[in-house]
Amino acid sequence: MRTRRAAVVGLGGISKEWLPPLLAREDVDLVALVDPDRARAEEQRVAFGLSCPVHMDTAAALEVERVDLVINLTPPGFHREVSEAALAAGCDVIVEKPLTDELSDAVAIVEAARAAGRTVAVMQNRRYHPAVRRMRAGLAAGEIGDQVDTSVDMFLWHIYSNPYLLNAASPLLRDMAIHQFDMARAITGANAMTVQTLEWSSPTSFMPGATAAAATFELSNGAVFSYRGSWVAEGAQTSYDGAWRVGGTRGSFSWDSEARLVVETVERVNGPHAVGVRTAVEEDVPRLDRVGHPSGLNAILDALAAGETPETVCDDNLLSLAMVDAAVKSSQERRTIEIADVLADAGWRG
Repeated sequence: MRTRRAAVVGLGGISKEWLPPLLAREDVDLVALVDPDRARAEEQRVAFGLSCPVHMDTAAALEVERVDLVINLTPPGFHREVSEAALAAGCDVIVEKPLTDELSDAVAIVEAARAAGRTVAVMQNRRYHPAVRRMRAGLAAGEIGDQVDTSVDMFLWHIYSNPYLLNAASPLLRDMAIHQFDMARAITGANAMTVQTLEWSSPTSFMPGATAAAATFELSNGAVFSYRGSWVAEGAQTSYDGAWRVGGTRGSFSWDSEARLVVETVERVNGPHAVGVRTAVEEDVPRLDRVGHPSGLNAILDALAAGETPETVCDDNLLSLAMVDAAVKSSQERRTIEIADVLADAGWRG
C-alpha cells in the first residue's frame, strides 16, 4: 500500500474537521503544516500532537518535504493559487468546498489538473450521507419508477458568522446551497440545465445579504429539482442536510433530515390511472458525525489508492458550482438562466 506524503495548507477552524480523519489513515503521512500565520499552525500542531514541521510558504514546503498530496483548506479566494502550485509540484489535491469562489477560477483549476495529469477532488461531504446514498441507489434501481421531481427544504437559524458571509450579497447561496445542489446531482444522477431563483431576507438576520432563497432547476433527465433554503428560520427547523422528497412514477422517498427515511410505493393493478394500493416502509438511517468529513475524505483517498477517479473530482464538481453561479445570476437578473451559458461565460469548453 502506497503511503502518501501530505501537507495541510491552511490551518483555520475547518482544519479541525479534517485532521482527525486524515491522521486516522494508515496510507497518509502528514509531513507539513502550511499557513502564513505560524502561531495558528503551531496551535493546531500542538493540539493534535503532531511532530511535522510548520512552514509559511507553500512552494517551499512542497519541495523540502517531498509532498505528493496537498489538502487545501485555505479560504476560497486562495484555492486556485494553492491548487495550481500543488499541481505544478506534481501533487494531487483535495480541497475544501467550494472548489473556488469564482467559476472562472474553477475552470482554470480543472484545466490545470488535466494538463498536469493529476487529480483535484472537492470535499462535498454531504453527498455521502447514508440517506443520500440510499435514495440514490433506490432511484437507480427503479424502486419508485422514473424520476419526476426532487425537492429539499433547509430551514434553520444560522449563527456562525465570518467576514465572508458578512460581505457576500448572496451568503446562503454562495456558502451553503452547493451542498444541497451537489446532493441533488448525487441522488438523481442528472445535471441542471436551467434555473429560476428568488432571494430574500429577514429583519432578524445579522447578515446584510440575502439569507433565504427558492430555486427551481430543470434537470437533464426531464425532471425538476426544487430548493428552498433559509438561514433565518424561526421554528420548524431542519438540519443543515435539509428535508428531502424524491418523487417517481411509482412512489417516493422522503427523508426528514434526521434518522427517518420513508419509502412509499404505489401499485395500480387496474391500470395506470386507477386508484393505487400504497405501501409505506420506514427505514432507520445511520447518523454521521457532525459534518461527515471522514466519509468524504475516505471516499476520495480510497479512490486515489485504487487508481480510480474520485466521485467529487473537480471536473464533475464544476457542474455543482455552476448551479450556484446560475442561481445567483437568475436572482439578480430575475430571469431563467441556462447553466451552459454560465459555464461558457466562465471559459468552460467541456
